[in-house]
Amino acid sequence: MGRKQHAPYRILFENESLVVVDKSAGVPVIPERFNAGAVALNHLLQTRSGRQEQAVWVVHRIDKDTSGVVLMAKTAGAHKVYSRLFAEQAMHKEYLAICQGRADAPEGCVTLPLRVSSRGVTRVDTLEGKPSETRYRVLKQYRRFATVQARPLTGRQHQIRVHLRAVGLGLAVDPLYMKTTAVDLSMIKRGYKFKPDTTPRPLLNRLSLHCNVLAFDDPISGHSMRFEAELPTDMQTLIKHLEKWGAEQTSTNLS
Repeated sequence: MGRKQHAPYRILFENESLVVVDKSAGVPVIPERFNAGAVALNHLLQTRSGRQEQAVWVVHRIDKDTSGVVLMAKTAGAHKVYSRLFAEQAMHKEYLAICQGRADAPEGCVTLPLRVSSRGVTRVDTLEGKPSETRYRVLKQYRRFATVQARPLTGRQHQIRVHLRAVGLGLAVDPLYMKTTAVDLSMIKRGYKFKPDTTPRPLLNRLSLHCNVLAFDDPISGHSMRFEAELPTDMQTLIKHLEKWGAEQTSTNLS
């Protein structure tokens, strides 16, 4: 069973140069501009000793409501090294997404250029967008949903969310780009009825995206690094219900 995300993070690995954590959904990597009450991951890591601040440098970010692997540097020199690896696309990243819909092809590469508007919304823009590339593979297709592996080769804001939507695989839960806030059993099980004047209990009510793999050759230690974050309980619960109630309907030839 997946990890229950009661704590804001879990340390996967740490040495003199870096700290790698499995971030829970709902935790911003850096402080939010309009939500001072949300404690950011970088602050949590800086103050975890309880005695004095231990500096960490943010190398990359994942969305607040995305869970999974995040790397932070522990020195300014390490920050420069790891930031360069991300800029040179030398970091191998994999995400597990639960999507709605069906893609034209079970796997492919999306290269639509992306531009972030002044309101923080990412759009496909063939004239002014920045080069962007995401490889994807459908792991399993259900009746209305699919589990998808996504590998971003560039690091644009909301890149996976926008690129997957462009091929018919928008995230199952994505308030911004899909206008969906939750998945409940009535969306999966045929003929499911809930009591009048009640709201179905959500199976998942946060962004259905998890960074499960980060791998790279570390120039500082000289070692090949690979970090994996187990799929959280909430996403595993949704997949379990998809396996039970949301499978493709098969027809039997009786002739």
